[in-house]
Amino acid sequence: MKKGTKKLNRSQNQDISRDELIFNRGISDFKSTFGSDPDSVIDSMNKNNDDIPNQIPIHKIEIQEAGVVRENIPLRVIDPLFGKKTLCLISKLDIKTRISGQRRGLHMSRIGDIIATTSQENFECIEDFIRKVAMGVCESQESVDVKIKLTAPLPFYEDVDYNKKGTKKSLESINLIYEVTLKNGVSIFESGFEFNNITACPCVQQTFKHTLLESGLEKMEIESLQPLLTHSQRCKTKILIKNYLGPLDVLEILKTADKSSVRVQNTLPRVQELHMVYRAHKNPQFMEDVVRNIASNIYSRFRKKYPKAFITVETDSAESIHDFNIQAKIESSFEDLGKLFK
Repeated sequence: MKKGTKKLNRSQNQDISRDELIFNRGISDFKSTFGSDPDSVIDSMNKNNDDIPNQIPIHKIEIQEAGVVRENIPLRVIDPLFGKKTLCLISKLDIKTRISGQRRGLHMSRIGDIIATTSQENFECIEDFIRKVAMGVCESQESVDVKIKLTAPLPFYEDVDYNKKGTKKSLESINLIYEVTLKNGVSIFESGFEFNNITACPCVQQTFKHTLLESGLEKMEIESLQPLLTHSQRCKTKILIKNYLGPLDVLEILKTADKSSVRVQNTLPRVQELHMVYRAHKNPQFMEDVVRNIASNIYSRFRKKYPKAFITVETDSAESIHDFNIQAKIESSFEDLGKLFK
């Protein structure tokens, strides 16, 4: 070790506070560069109405949405899936606010400071994080209307049954989507996640069945061949719940999605690969079936917990035998879904 170098042991390293890890670029300060005090400069600008964002614009037209998209935002939050430890998720924020006809523009540095300061804190749930950012943006921009959308991949591990020797591990992820609309101090959330799943087309199976019938096979013989030949697709499916009392129950929504669809898995030993394909082909689904099944099962599971909620379920299917994708989407209130099941 070089002379004068201080050795840092493990216990010392663990005791370092987050404030001590803030980087300082070491650039000369404003006064040494320009010979003027920065506070005096700002005071002079304010007195002379030269704070540009606060000026009245030439055309006094209200702007409904103006803002910024920021990536690589650390989010320190208790695991929204299992709730046992704090994670640091790397998120993307899409921040939009309203600018009145009496203001020229946004104070962008204030939004940057809010993001940096808030992202250093630990939060119980994602809803608390985006609400705090939204409130800060409202105050800093003198606005009453802010919308923030947060997206972040959530990695997690699954056990994969293998054989008598035990299990294998699979690294999975879902893409979290949290959106808050803050208006006049009232927060409305619309949150959920995206995941990948597979479907098997029922059309080919039915065509194959009737082909076998026409060739002379009996129904009993065909039943023994189930599931019949068909093609499969990989889909990206999204589930969003709006107007709920948080925090959102991500784990139970994921379990409900698994009852409604066949989610893909990244570690698949041969027997589990066969089992996954068999499950999808044994219960062939149009993408339209998938969104209906998910909406129905989510309603059944959460109608008492989120009675005033709205649900969005949408999917994008990458067709394996075509060179295009197809989409389906359901948007409905739990109240309207309840009328269908009476």
